[in-house]
Order: sequence, then C-alpha cells, then structure tokens
Amino acid sequence: FKRMKESMASTTKKSAIDPTATNMETANVIDSSHAVNIEGAAKLTVLLQQNEDYRRQLEHVISQREELFGVVAEIRRQLTDVTNERVALTQERERWISERGALLDERDGTMKASSELQSSYDSLAKEMITLESEMHKKMQS
Repeated sequence: FKRMKESMASTTKKSAIDPTATNMETANVIDSSHAVNIEGAAKLTVLLQQNEDYRRQLEHVISQREELFGVVAEIRRQLTDVTNERVALTQERERWISERGALLDERDGTMKASSELQSSYDSLAKEMITLESEMHKKMQS
C-alpha cells in the first residue's frame, strides 16, 4: 500500500501540466499515470478477493465456534446428568450399607437368641434326663 501510494503521488506530481513539456512528454506522463492506476486497481482487486476469502474463512470459523459451544453445552449437560446419577447411586449404596448393618445386627440378635434357646433346650434335656432317671429309680424302689 505504501509503495502504491508513493508511486501514485509521484505520478500525480509528474502529470501536473508542465508548461514547458511537449505533447509527447505529457502523453508519457499520462500513460505512466494510467499504468499506475491499472496496477493499483489490480492490486486492489487482489486485496478485495483476499478480504472476501478471509471473510468467508472467518464466517466458517465463527460457525465452527458456535458448533463447539453447542458441543460444550451438551457435554456440560451430560456431565451434570452423570454427576446427579453418581450422587443418587452413592446415596443408594449408603442406604444398602445401612440396611446391611441392620440385617447383620438382626442376624447377630437371632443367632444370640438361637444360642440361648439351644442352651435352654440343653439344660431342659439334662433336667429331663435327670428327672427320668429319678423316676426310674423311684419306680424300682
């Protein structure tokens, strides 16, 4: 841009009507100025095309960015769902542990009661054997 601007500025100075210039010199200055204008227009066309290409690329990048934001939002939603499910499973696990503890306590109580019953049964059985023995002795006497 800077070179193009300097070239156009120098051409503009040269193209000023010089009263001492011949028609040929003036024509050369005009041709030179016309060539600079054509070159500048060509460069401007290339720059406009590059600008359009960059604009399309930027639109594509913006579109991809919006898609990524959507993906990130979906991942966050799924992460929230997984976290909530994990919390629910942890609470259920704690409930099962609590129930297991209660069942173990109940089993221990049942086993203790069973042991006490067995002990009572054994005592009654011994007492019965003793009573039968005593009855048998009394019947013999």
